Amino acid sequence: MKLFLFIEYFCISVLALCILSFLLLLIFARKNKGSAPSLVNSGDSTRFTVLIPARNESRVIEDNLKAILHSRYPRENLKVYVIVESVDDPTVEICSRYEGVEVFYRRDLSKAMKGYALDECVKDIFARREVSDAFVVLDADNVVAPDFFSKMSDAYAAGYDAGAGRRNNKDWNSSVVSSASALTFSAINTLQNKPKSDRGMNVMFSGTGFFVSYRVLSELGGWPFASLTEDYEFSSFAVCSGLKTVYVEEAMYYDEQPTTLSQSIVQRTRWVRGFFHVRRAYGKARRELARRSPKSRDVVVMKLGTVPLLAFAFDCILYIFSALAFMIAAAVTRSSGVGFYLNRLLFVATLIYLVIILFTVFLFKKEGDAIDITDKNKFKTVLYHPFFLSTYVISAVRCLFVKDRWEVIEHTSGKK
Repeated sequence: MKLFLFIEYFCISVLALCILSFLLLLIFARKNKGSAPSLVNSGDSTRFTVLIPARNESRVIEDNLKAILHSRYPRENLKVYVIVESVDDPTVEICSRYEGVEVFYRRDLSKAMKGYALDECVKDIFARREVSDAFVVLDADNVVAPDFFSKMSDAYAAGYDAGAGRRNNKDWNSSVVSSASALTFSAINTLQNKPKSDRGMNVMFSGTGFFVSYRVLSELGGWPFASLTEDYEFSSFAVCSGLKTVYVEEAMYYDEQPTTLSQSIVQRTRWVRGFFHVRRAYGKARRELARRSPKSRDVVVMKLGTVPLLAFAFDCILYIFSALAFMIAAAVTRSSGVGFYLNRLLFVATLIYLVIILFTVFLFKKEGDAIDITDKNKFKTVLYHPFFLSTYVISAVRCLFVKDRWEVIEHTSGKK
């Protein structure tokens, strides 16, 4: 029991440090309030090259193309490239129905991740000396809102190197898994990107639905971000390289989330593995940035935000598994203390469950009418979300056994 009490005191100390870090972050944010970015009407003058990696995505690509070509944006300022691997892909025939859509066939199929597909296409565009103002990256299952490109054009015209749109969900009501998964991006939109952007800080690029200026990729010679989470890799690069990025809240686009827990775990395994890979890869660059600009807002948030959040998650996991292990050991050896450990376990687990429920209710409140979810499914998601987050433990364990490869996430033909 002494060992368990030591672990308990240790976990409480870590929790106190995490809470202190979050409080310092809130104080820092309040002292560094700025004004929201001023994005004036650009007159829809930005020339966009749209890149859509779409290997075997014939079930969803048509909705994407229709949304792009029927958007309220001049067709002459949009050039769309759909990236495939084979002429036999049914996606090719669908693309042939739409004017202004070109199919790009990959050449090096030994590199299977999305980042390599984007890199091949961008380099080919440079080789052909095709010029535009900015690249927009979309997934095959995305559906953009009618004014998506107009709002992105305003951000580009305001001088930003890159801009992240507002990621929404196509299938809020398909299952509690899809709605719980979508809340991840609600949190990124509401709790990270918006407050950061309002204070002139760099934002997080999640998935797709963003633009990068032609100049930036031209200087890089392509798209050199090919990790499992190339979006997070680009986000890290933007911070460390001093790019000027912005969250374009009114540039809405819709994404599709997995509807089954097994598919969601596969997806989040990639996220977790990619996150730590990028953290290692950009560790030196982050340390150099911190040395060069110790009072930078991005540096302060980097120190006070991500690490304490990870520490908090591992702290909760350590405590719960320790209590469970000691309780099982006491039961097996028939020693005293089973009730003690059980009470501790139930108390902490219930507390965490209630805190996450309150957090979920807060997210739904912040999202308001922007999301299309029934009251019934919202209620079910609120109750389910804590269990969903707990399965990140399974994803973390899978990381130890899964190689760095892209695992397919099946998409449906669900429409927004």
